[in-house]
Amino acid sequence: MRVFIAVPFDDKTKKSFAEVQKELIEGSISGKFTDWNNFHLTIKFIGEVTEEEIMKIDGTLSSIAKAHHSFTLQIGGLDGFTRGQTIIPWLAVKRGKEKIFALNNDVEEALYEQGLPKESRPYQAHMTLGRKVRISNDSWSKIKHNREPFEVSVHVTSIVLMESTRQDGKLVYRILKEYPLSGKRMDSGHIRLF
Repeated sequence: MRVFIAVPFDDKTKKSFAEVQKELIEGSISGKFTDWNNFHLTIKFIGEVTEEEIMKIDGTLSSIAKAHHSFTLQIGGLDGFTRGQTIIPWLAVKRGKEKIFALNNDVEEALYEQGLPKESRPYQAHMTLGRKVRISNDSWSKIKHNREPFEVSVHVTSIVLMESTRQDGKLVYRILKEYPLSGKRMDSGHIRLF
């Protein structure tokens, strides 16, 4: 099972992100664009794990979620990672970074103690809009700098353990379990193994 830890978004927020993504799609030559149902903010990518490791991760995330209060993020500011002739476009976390970085740090440290490796690259809080996007420099500059300012406020009340899988050749992210941050009551549920 391939898993990662993330901040989930509600449909209204995802649709706001999809509007920005639409501009990218219209201005691009080619690319793989994130399905709006899959929009999320990654806290930590873990990768392939066993059922035994899933149970350890579950206990760890329960403890971490109880140690963090809900908070608000401001997401906006279009940017991207350049990979050769392509771009990975994303939306930046503009406000609330310290809260996301604290979550990431606690997750990294706790899972390392459980025997999972730490991420070697510095954590960059962002929401990916696509991969392998080919777009002319002129179009990218216009989309990035000449568009109306974009910012969405997201109240983060939980983190989730998500599975990354393929269904009929399509990438699908499925929530295995949601972990409420302190300050919000929610049924914790059980992990659903697929």
